[in-house]
Amino acid sequence: EIEMVHTTPIIVLVIFFVTPILSAEWCPKLPFTVISTFKRGTDEAYPNLEMAKAACEIDPGCGAVGVDKIPYREVPGGPLVYPQIIYLVSADDVKTKDQKGGWRYETHLKGAC
Repeated sequence: EIEMVHTTPIIVLVIFFVTPILSAEWCPKLPFTVISTFKRGTDEAYPNLEMAKAACEIDPGCGAVGVDKIPYREVPGGPLVYPQIIYLVSADDVKTKDQKGGWRYETHLKGAC
């Protein structure tokens, strides 16, 4: 019990400093919507939505964050890396591609709705 008392503040500090602070406005998620899918080999997968949004905010070419509800594996059939595939969607794709329905997907648009 004494160890837990000493480690709890450290864990809280680590979570505080690792969690990115988002500054841009985000349109609420579009459930069951995909603009573009994850491209293995060229797109980067993110461990969570907050980190992907933070990366998108500093990338002027990013227009949205896509979430595919299947697990991310570096190679098909390989070990699980993340429970979902979270990736950036280009601003060009947001402007030019149609939104499609898909039960596995959701999209978070950067900026006001």
